[in-house]
Amino acid sequence: MALPDGFLRVVLAGRWLRPSGAPHRGEVFVTPDPALITALPAGVDYTMVLSTTEMILSGDGSARAEVLNPYDPGIFPGVSTPFVWKYCVEQHFSNSHWVKYWVTLPEGIADHGVFDLSAAPKENMNIVRPIGWFPSHKWDSRFSYSGISGTTA
Repeated sequence: MALPDGFLRVVLAGRWLRPSGAPHRGEVFVTPDPALITALPAGVDYTMVLSTTEMILSGDGSARAEVLNPYDPGIFPGVSTPFVWKYCVEQHFSNSHWVKYWVTLPEGIADHGVFDLSAAPKENMNIVRPIGWFPSHKWDSRFSYSGISGTTA
């Protein structure tokens, strides 16, 4: 779904590579936090409920998406206490772990400015490994005492 007109925007971009240098495959999901905002585009206020944006990685492991700039003077988080607007990022890569974290965009980022998610400081990072991620031979084999040496008194 396209963003409504009259708001500042930011381009979230990134390129995700494996340690070998090969590009990751999969998708990155970006969700505004909070998702409920109040907007005043033309002096008339209304509430918007924002949803998740899916960024599908291209063949070189890169992706881009345009989202609302949290520092737009016509947008206010829909909560009663002072709140820093962040974006929750979930990386779901094929044959790899999944990562979930939050990023805070730098204050003063320009309209249509580009923010690199892959190099951003990650807050409250969680890693989820799919059930088949850990090699089965590591946990399915019996423990061997042959490699242990030493004496007891």
